[in-house]
Amino acid sequence: NRKELIQTVFSMTDSGHNERFLADVEYIKGLTPEQYNQYLGDTGVDAFMFPYTKQLSEKWGNRGILCWDLFRMSNLVQWGYVAGYITYAEALALLEPAVILLKENFTTWDEAYENYLDGYHWWSRSNMLGKNIWESERGKLYQNAKASKESGHIFDDTLFTRPIISVPGLTANSLLKQTLGN
Repeated sequence: NRKELIQTVFSMTDSGHNERFLADVEYIKGLTPEQYNQYLGDTGVDAFMFPYTKQLSEKWGNRGILCWDLFRMSNLVQWGYVAGYITYAEALALLEPAVILLKENFTTWDEAYENYLDGYHWWSRSNMLGKNIWESERGKLYQNAKASKESGHIFDDTLFTRPIISVPGLTANSLLKQTLGN
């Protein structure tokens, strides 16, 4: 419903799978070399997930897998709009905090989508060690969509260089307050 949608979107802006990823990074950093090597000797998922988590941490730093959360949140807002829970203006206001985070942390759609791909594969526990993320199924889909003449301006990087135009009189915070009855 409307209330749950707004509350979920608001909470996903501040936390999500990226929070779990960053906690896993801190756990791995706290391991002794002996403890870390024990995980590598395992035959299960940890044998590749620990090195993969470490690799992604070195690649993205404090950004973690932020786009995995932001892109999913964008989908949720779109579905909420299509379902009639929120208006178009409310959808834009709900997305503004995510757009700010996106702009603060990334400079192009390619960079943001690469972060999303890494986040997707980390979340799905796909073993991508030593593999090209752009050769994954989702990586190829993005490249094909970007190369398509029908894609128009959806991959226009001006989002990252121009100021955000807010919806007058409407913010994600005001929508949350309305749903909470404050």
